[in-house]
Amino acid sequence: MPELVSREVTAADDAWIYVPDDAETTHTGDYLLVYYPTYWAGPTQVVQTHSERPAAELVAEVLAQVRDHGRSDVVWWVRDGLHPDGLEQHLVGAGARRDETLTVLAKALDQPIPPAPGEPEVRAVADLATLQDDHRVGVAAFEEQMPSEAELQAELERLVGSNLTQTRLVAYLDGVPVGMGGARIADGAVRLWGGGTVPEYRRRGVYAAVLRARLNWALEQGARFALTRGRVETSAPILRREGFGVFGERRSYRLNA
Repeated sequence: MPELVSREVTAADDAWIYVPDDAETTHTGDYLLVYYPTYWAGPTQVVQTHSERPAAELVAEVLAQVRDHGRSDVVWWVRDGLHPDGLEQHLVGAGARRDETLTVLAKALDQPIPPAPGEPEVRAVADLATLQDDHRVGVAAFEEQMPSEAELQAELERLVGSNLTQTRLVAYLDGVPVGMGGARIADGAVRLWGGGTVPEYRRRGVYAAVLRARLNWALEQGARFALTRGRVETSAPILRREGFGVFGERRSYRLNA
C-alpha cells in the first residue's frame, strides 16, 4: 500500500470546510464563521481561524456577530498552529466548554475491500425515502433535528446532481435504518463525514460496513486516499483498526454568546 505524506494530508484537512448552500457565512481574513441550518447540532460555528490579532479581540467580535444573528452560542474549532497564540486558553477562560475532540485520520486507497460476513445492507441515498432514513439516523446518533420536507427535497436535488463527486449511504438491519455516512471527492482525496450509528445498534459492525462501502465507492471514483475526522471515544478506534493513520487532532469549544 502506498505511504501517505503528512503535509499532503494536513493540506487536504485544512482545505476541508463544508458550507452547504443553505448556510450563511462571515468570511474575513481572520476567520470563517458559518451559520448552518438550525436543525444541525451546533448550527453556529467558527470552522477556521488564521489571524495575528489578539484572541480576546477576535472572540469578542465573533460573539457580537452571533448575537446580532439571533444565535445563542457558537462552536469554535481549533487545531495546533492554525490560530493566534492563546486562542484555546482564552476560550476556556471565557467559559467555553470542550464540545468535541476529533482525530484527523487518513488511509491510502489501492484495492477494494470485501464485505464482512453478515454485515448490514448498505444503500446509496437516491430518493426521498432513503434521504429521510439518513436523517432519522442523524437524529438518533447526533441529536440533530429532522429537516422539513422542503429542505429534504432541496437537499436531494443537490445530491443527485453531483452523484459522481459525492454520495450518502444508509445501513439497514432487517429493514431498519441504523447507520449512515457521507463521502465527497476533492483533489484526489475522499472526505468521509457524518458517519454515525443509532445508539442501540452500535458494536454490531454498522459503522465499519458503511465505512467500507464509502471507501469502495471512492476507489471507483479514482480517489487516492481517504480523509476523515473521528471522535476519539467512538469512531477513531474503529478507523485505526481499519488501517487509518493519525495525522493530528481538532478540538471544538462551545461558548455562550
